[in-house]
Order: sequence, then structure tokens, then C-alpha cells
Amino acid sequence: MMMTRRQAIQTTTLATAVVAVGSSLTRAQAQTAAAPAGPFTLPPLPYAFDELEPHIDAQTMQIHHDKHHATYVANLNKAFADWPEYRLRKYSGDAEQTLRALDSIPENIHNVVRNNLGGH
Repeated sequence: MMMTRRQAIQTTTLATAVVAVGSSLTRAQAQTAAAPAGPFTLPPLPYAFDELEPHIDAQTMQIHHDKHHATYVANLNKAFADWPEYRLRKYSGDAEQTLRALDSIPENIHNVVRNNLGGH
């Protein structure tokens, strides 16, 4: 059976998308694995990945939690690695208290902390 031009374009587009998603997930995994430990931790998801189906599928929840959310936490810990005095603060690792004290965060990591803590 011969493939039509439309089928060839659809197949090529799908294959390209699969490769692009796979490589971006691999990069996210490498970034998360290489991130330093720190005052912030990734909280466990309080329900099963598939609990919100059919509205949100299990794979989407797993990617969001294990990749995206984990990257926010890793970026925060990486930023605070350059400011070790933070660990001595009473609100170290507390997202809400850290946001309240955002003005005391050093200027060189202020934007990274604001952006990633907001995502976290």
C-alpha cells in the first residue's frame, strides 16, 4: 500500500514531535539529577498520578510533578547554594516565609528565587 503525501507529512510531524519531547525530558532529568540538595524539597504528590483522570491524565501529572515541579525546586536549591547564610535563617526552606522576605534575598539570585519559588 502506498503512502499519500498527507500521510507522509503527518508521520514525519509526529516522529519529530516524539523526538523533541523525548530529548527535552532527558535534559530535564539531567538538570534535576545534577541539582544540589538544599533547603527546599519536592513534596510528594498527595494523591495518585491517575486520580484526576479523565480530566488530567496520569502521564501529564507525573511529568508536571516529577519534572517541572522538581526543576523549580532544583533551581531554588542551586541559587541558594551560592548563599549559604540562608540555611541559618529561621525560615530556611519555607516557601511562604521566603517569599515574604524576598527583599532580603541577594540581588544576584533575587529573580531566580522569585520565579522558581513562585512555580514551586
